[in-house]
Amino acid sequence: MSPMTESPLPNNLYSFTVWRNFTHFTVSPTGQSPFMEVDGKKIGQSLAMARYVAREHGLYGNSTMEGAMIDQVLYTLEDMTKSLIDWHFEQDEAKKAEKEKKLNDETLPGFMQLLNKLLKSNDGGKGYFAGDKLSIADLAVFDQCSGMVVKFPKCMANCDELQAFLGRIKALPKIADWLAKRPQTEF
Repeated sequence: MSPMTESPLPNNLYSFTVWRNFTHFTVSPTGQSPFMEVDGKKIGQSLAMARYVAREHGLYGNSTMEGAMIDQVLYTLEDMTKSLIDWHFEQDEAKKAEKEKKLNDETLPGFMQLLNKLLKSNDGGKGYFAGDKLSIADLAVFDQCSGMVVKFPKCMANCDELQAFLGRIKALPKIADWLAKRPQTEF
């Protein structure tokens, strides 16, 4: 979301080894990473931080209804992420393979169909997930779905509006610039 704000946020990336041994756990309000500090007040949890930044920079809709539509998309992504985390951290290789097959054949296509439906419910899918301007929901969907199709290329079959949407977001000048110069990370 930072590339879309007028005052980009600092982005301190750490290797897993450094992160695991980092003392931020003692200074974070939740004892976890990530966290941010604004005017001496610490904010933990990724979604709380993202929503704060979105509200501060006009990326949370123009009404409470648009905010609710945005939340609907964010919580849908959270549900989808839980299934990905369950698969990613599975230690038993046989169970992991089963989970990956279910993700590929059922779970992710189901979530993509749902996101496609939500997108179509606003202006026939020709614009954004909520209202008539870019929001945190659009950026979150772009972020999660763009990476997902690399590992699970069939998950967006029959989601024409969602595929076109990803192309539109990727083409936004600030997004295209960020994609060209961002640091490469595992996730």
